[in-house]
Amino acid sequence: MEMFWSAVFTVLLSLSCQGSDWGSDSSFISAAGPLTTDLLPSLNCPPGKQSSGSAAGHEDIVVCCQPLPASLPEYFSSLGASEVSHYKVFLSWAQLLPAGSSREPDEKVVRCYRQLLETLRAAQLEPMVILHQGTLPASLGPRRDGFADLFAEYAAFAFRAFGDLVGIWFTFSDLEAVVRELPHEESRAARLQLVTEAHRKAYEIYHQKYALQGE
Repeated sequence: MEMFWSAVFTVLLSLSCQGSDWGSDSSFISAAGPLTTDLLPSLNCPPGKQSSGSAAGHEDIVVCCQPLPASLPEYFSSLGASEVSHYKVFLSWAQLLPAGSSREPDEKVVRCYRQLLETLRAAQLEPMVILHQGTLPASLGPRRDGFADLFAEYAAFAFRAFGDLVGIWFTFSDLEAVVRELPHEESRAARLQLVTEAHRKAYEIYHQKYALQGE
């Protein structure tokens, strides 16, 4: 049964939520990102004074919990000049909806992500946005039995908040990490099925309501 749901999830995950500006006739893309703690020191330092970054093995994905570097436009433009066409952006579910409700987003974090996406667009880089990475929001608490519906609600919020700037969406960056975060009293197959259902719901919501938003 676990092999069955693994196969189902693999097929579903290959069907990312794509807007109409995705080049379906392109065989290859050149993607960079995401922003990491290793990269930030060099972006925050004046030219010629870049630090060597953090120690190997301690590279973390940067989310909007701090101001974006002032040199970010120049960095993105340099990637474009090097024929990079796409850039990976990881959203933080926990930071965007700290209270667990799409009616109470952290507006400061929303603005930060919009600034990041707008800067990418200005540099003619296509954002590839991953809805969830890392740990699940603590605000889910005992409601994790409704994980699929809660994730779908969060996904719909992200599509509304950022859909005019994003043409390519992915649901999860690390399947095993999400499966581990779900309640351990259930079997792994049951947790995998729940994550698959969350992906399916988000996929359907996007194509029913938001697929044309990024045009």
